[in-house]
Amino acid sequence: MVLCCIRFVTCLFLSYFQVIFLALDIRVKNVARTYSLEHEGESVIFDQLFTLLDSYMQNEESFRRELASCTGALQTSINQHMSKEEGQVFPLLVEKFSFEEQASLVWQFLCIIPINMMTEFLPWLSASVFFEERHEMRNYLCKIIFTWMDGANGFKKKKKL
Repeated sequence: MVLCCIRFVTCLFLSYFQVIFLALDIRVKNVARTYSLEHEGESVIFDQLFTLLDSYMQNEESFRRELASCTGALQTSINQHMSKEEGQVFPLLVEKFSFEEQASLVWQFLCIIPINMMTEFLPWLSASVFFEERHEMRNYLCKIIFTWMDGANGFKKKKKL
């Protein structure tokens, strides 16, 4: 289960970078490069965690200490990283992209994540926000999906044969 969660978080990071940062970098230079360095640092911690989990059987006491240290470092790194992105990247997205463009980016982001991971991600996301935010999030997701279905701004609608 732990490895599944780690792979899921890694997939989220990659999807987020491939869609959000690359699109933002076109309008605000060097955003992707700046944040890719932070993502690389987190990737190193994930690699350490994978290595640690692979060596689980060697020394149980040492394993617990190293696991606590590694997961603590990862949690701190991700919390700092997300706080920085919320303060710097999200406002840039709102400023530089229209609602329809933001909807397109969210849709592209969601489409990169494998379906089996989405079945875990969406309930987790919904459960991790306050009730008012959950309602707003659902409304936005509905708008995004219907924007895509209606073929607005960059979403190509298939022609009927």
